[in-house]
Amino acid sequence: MLALRTVTYCTENEETPFLTTIQSLSRAPPPLPSEPFTPIVQRMRASLDGLMRLLDMLLGASLRDAGHQMLTPRSLALQPAFDALVSEFAPLAAEKGLVLHVVPSRAWVLGDPTVLHRVLANLVSNAIRYTERGRVVLGARARGADLELQVWDTGIGIAPEQLDTIFQAFYRGETPRAVPGDRAEGLGLSIVRRAAADIGARLDVRSTPGRGSMFSVRLPRGKPQGQERPGETAAQAPGDSGRHILLIEDDEQVLLATASLLESWGHQVINARSATEALLLFEADPRHIDALICDYMLDPSMDGLALLLRLRAQHPGPLPVCMITGDMSAERIEQAKRHGFTLLHKPVGAASLQRFLQGLD
Repeated sequence: MLALRTVTYCTENEETPFLTTIQSLSRAPPPLPSEPFTPIVQRMRASLDGLMRLLDMLLGASLRDAGHQMLTPRSLALQPAFDALVSEFAPLAAEKGLVLHVVPSRAWVLGDPTVLHRVLANLVSNAIRYTERGRVVLGARARGADLELQVWDTGIGIAPEQLDTIFQAFYRGETPRAVPGDRAEGLGLSIVRRAAADIGARLDVRSTPGRGSMFSVRLPRGKPQGQERPGETAAQAPGDSGRHILLIEDDEQVLLATASLLESWGHQVINARSATEALLLFEADPRHIDALICDYMLDPSMDGLALLLRLRAQHPGPLPVCMITGDMSAERIEQAKRHGFTLLHKPVGAASLQRFLQGLD
């Protein structure tokens, strides 16, 4: 519960600009190649993305500890999951002169898609961090009724006496060379092991110092569930773009970064910085709005929930609603469920917004 309260405070309290900065930069569109500071910004983005993954995993573990989040295991096709990881990490690997290779797979596994992506993303990120030259390979091997998802690297390797230590909280390995802005948090693998256990997966490691390592996640096989849409991954923009979205957020940095991201996906965004401004914009032509994205903590006159209920009541048809909050209380989760809102907890990454918009199809 202490971890849950800590994350809640940091994500909801107005006096923590740290999280605002992370959300703003992580949602901003990629910098233009012509910009002189592109390499620096790219390293900053990689570090922020890693921190976002760590916070997501901490938040998920805290919510499950408090009984506020239930995992939803289902059959998952591996190839779209692998493709999403390549889209996310290939640029980072290329920047270090590494090759990120995926062994194609037609297999299915049983697991929670969000947790599985976080686990594999952390392992791939670590493999790139601790590899000086060569490649990182992602693939799957049959193990009876299970599948073993493997991340191989040609990095520095791990000494036998450290194979258990690396999963302890605050253990931090040494990278082969210092990379500006790249510093391991020391919490990643301990959280990865916990997250893997939450979905019934076993996390193992084999390593040879000086030659590389192989981390594996073992999961039950899943049953194929029909045809996957080609190219549909968490790292891509929603297929149905061009929606009119009313975005309500009183933090200027987060508002502009989120609006810029949504516009880069082809949507038209109407910005509102307060409940009063949102009401005026919406009432001008409610039929023109296709979806609402709103922060729960607005001005004192009206919270996000009351505003969203009022706006939806004025809309002539079904109106998809996404409410964003740092409040992890059971009450807030129940409110969103009762009213049929999508609830996203801060810090909100681009992939979470994409899933909300993809669900509108």
